[in-house]
Amino acid sequence: MRAPSPALREPIGLDGSRSFAETPASRPQSAVDDVASVVGGVLAATTRVVRDASHLCVHVVRRGGGVRLLTATSEVPPAFDEQFTTGRGPAAAVLRGDRRRAVLRLGCADDEARWPGVAACAEALGVRTLVAVRLAWRGRVVGVLTLASSASDDVPEAVVELVAAVADHLAVTVATAQQAEQLEQALVTRQEIGQAVGILMERHALTADAAFAYLRRLSQDGNVKLHAVAQAVRSGDHEIGVPRSSP
Repeated sequence: MRAPSPALREPIGLDGSRSFAETPASRPQSAVDDVASVVGGVLAATTRVVRDASHLCVHVVRRGGGVRLLTATSEVPPAFDEQFTTGRGPAAAVLRGDRRRAVLRLGCADDEARWPGVAACAEALGVRTLVAVRLAWRGRVVGVLTLASSASDDVPEAVVELVAAVADHLAVTVATAQQAEQLEQALVTRQEIGQAVGILMERHALTADAAFAYLRRLSQDGNVKLHAVAQAVRSGDHEIGVPRSSP
C-alpha cells in the first residue's frame, strides 16, 4: 500500500487545523481539548507503526444523542459520516450495539449488500476495507474508532485485533475526559448561580437562602433550567420583581 503523505499522518481537528497539539497556549484548555490532543497523538502513533492503519478517526457520542468527530489522521474516514445519519454502516452498527466491531470489505458480496451506500463511497475513495470498533467503558458506549485501509489485500486479523486493543485504551481516555467536562460544567454552573444569588442579595437586601429560593421559584414557574435563570439575572436580561425577604 502506498504510504500517505506526511501531512496526512498528523491528526486534523474539527476546525481543519493539522493538529490539536498546535492549539495556542493563550487559549484556555478544557477537558475536550485535552482528550482530542491525547487521542490524536495515539492515532498518529498507530499510523506510524501499523502498516494498514494510515487512516483512522474517532467519533464520540454527544450528551443527549448523536455523534461528532473528535479527531482524525486524514480526511478519508470522516467522508463516511453519512452512516451516522442513515444508521447504515459499520460504525453505526457498533454504536447501536449490534456488535463490538464490524468490518466492510469491498469484494465481499455480503458486506456490500449489507451497507451498499458505504461500500459505494469506499470504492469512490479507493478504500478497500473499513473496520469500526466500539469505544465502551463500564457498560456505556462513548464512541467508535474507525480504520479505513486502501491496501489491496484484506486487513490482517492481527491488525484488527490491534485496533480493538487501541479502542479499549481510548475508551477509558474519552470516558474520563467526558466526566471531567461534566465536572467543569457543574462547577461553572454553581459559580454562576452563586453570583446571581449575590446580585439578588445586594439588590433586594435578601438572605442567601431567600435569594436562592427566589431563583428556584423563577426556574419552576418558567420551566427554565436554574442555571439559565442565573445567567439572565447576571446579564440583566431578565426582568424580575422584588422578591419577598423570606422563602
